[in-house]
Amino acid sequence: MFLRSPHFTCSLTCSLTALMAVGLLNLAAQDAAPYTKEIFKDDFSAAQLGKEWKLYKAESKVENGVLIAAMPDGGDHSAVHGVVTPPLANVEFAMSFRFEGGKKVDVTFNDKDYKGSHAGHLARVSISNKEVTIRDEKTGIFKNEIYAMEKKDAATLELLKTKTKSFPVELSPSTWYKLLVRVEGDSIIVTIEDKEIGRFASEGFAHATKTKPAIVVPGKYIHIDHVVIRAP
Repeated sequence: MFLRSPHFTCSLTCSLTALMAVGLLNLAAQDAAPYTKEIFKDDFSAAQLGKEWKLYKAESKVENGVLIAAMPDGGDHSAVHGVVTPPLANVEFAMSFRFEGGKKVDVTFNDKDYKGSHAGHLARVSISNKEVTIRDEKTGIFKNEIYAMEKKDAATLELLKTKTKSFPVELSPSTWYKLLVRVEGDSIIVTIEDKEIGRFASEGFAHATKTKPAIVVPGKYIHIDHVVIRAP
């Protein structure tokens, strides 16, 4: 009869444990793979906002090296500050921001040529001082069939609940924060000050031709600096 040595058992167990650890490390490394291709960058060192920015309903200005983002008094739409990029599937949007009277700032991803959703909306990350919300707008609230509904039925309302996820935060007014929003396949990962706040997977995020990331600000004022858009 073959008797298994305890050293053999330990060796096998330890080897399997090591392999699992390596596998987990590899997964973590894949998740943290650098997005090194710089698509766009602006530190607002120029006296005026550069021509690359496409503004809509915005009364924003550059002052002392900072974008002061605001919508006009009595405006009927949040201030949009968009940048046109080559078509991107995976994309990373980084910036610094602080609340200077404003209550919320959004980072959105759109496809200006996509006709399946209102205005080509695909995805949105909303940041307030209490909450970060990640939302699939392509297959959710801005999908043409849903957006066109005057009154949404119970089934649609239940569907929309699956298209958004929120995470609690505690952010102070007048404090600068580093934000990173990464689209990776069908997932969006949000970090603030290098700490992961949350991640959410939804089919709309995997849209292959994102062409217009934007900073969206309802009301006044959000200060913005060090905007960088990258791809893998």
